[in-house]
Amino acid sequence: MVTALMTRELVVQCPNCATQMRVKAPATRSAVTCPNCSQQTELDPSKQGIVLNRLRTDEFSQLPEPIVVQDQVAGPARSARVLRRATRIAYKNENREAIQASRKRTLQTIAVALVCLAVTFTAATLAYKKFREVPTEYWADVVPGMESPEKLLNQYANICANCQATCNSITDTSSSEQAAPHIRAMAGSLAGFPERVEKMSPLTQAQIQSLDPLFRDTVDENWKQTQECVKVIRSNKRAYSAELFRALIDFSSANDAAAQAILSTWTTSADLSAVNQDVTSENN
Repeated sequence: MVTALMTRELVVQCPNCATQMRVKAPATRSAVTCPNCSQQTELDPSKQGIVLNRLRTDEFSQLPEPIVVQDQVAGPARSARVLRRATRIAYKNENREAIQASRKRTLQTIAVALVCLAVTFTAATLAYKKFREVPTEYWADVVPGMESPEKLLNQYANICANCQATCNSITDTSSSEQAAPHIRAMAGSLAGFPERVEKMSPLTQAQIQSLDPLFRDTVDENWKQTQECVKVIRSNKRAYSAELFRALIDFSSANDAAAQAILSTWTTSADLSAVNQDVTSENN
């Protein structure tokens, strides 16, 4: 490849190693020796300007003395990293004022954000201190994961009711296969009741007073009714299913453990009064 710079100078690229050379344009065919690889090439101005051909050995004697190149022309940058760096420098030089203004706006935004964060943190700290003054039992019904005796009793009653409704819907093998996953899920929910009851024990005086005095009777009734439904379904041969049978066994065991944990651990104010009266009569 040959590129004209001026009237009497040319930039020639060596066909062997691609080194670029600046030479004077010859009037006749001449040879150029590459200073990098010593490859000789031909300059032929008579063929549409300068035509570069690799010389054959038998043509050396027909050409004048080769032109010795004294300097090289630096090639264009090929490294992507160098090109990106040059682009960044040029952009910064051309947009220095805009960049400084943008940096100033960014610093102002950061300062405002820090102030807002400090205000939010202060408000959250004060609100947390106020929230801590609210009794725990008032938050149990609205905060997920927070326990209360009322919430646990309601969940137990709902599980028993759902199990009874599910058992009543089982009439054949098809309905038993559909009901088995639901019963197994309810058994999984009941499995955690003993631990939950233990974590809330002993109950505070406020929690005891908030409970229904007849909650023991309610729990006992729900437990008996649910176990009776389970027994009926287990004895129904038309609705027999191995998966349903295993799910009912798991549910029955979990239901027994949950009801026993509630009835044996929690006491109401009436129970405490009865115990206190018995102790007083024994002392007298």
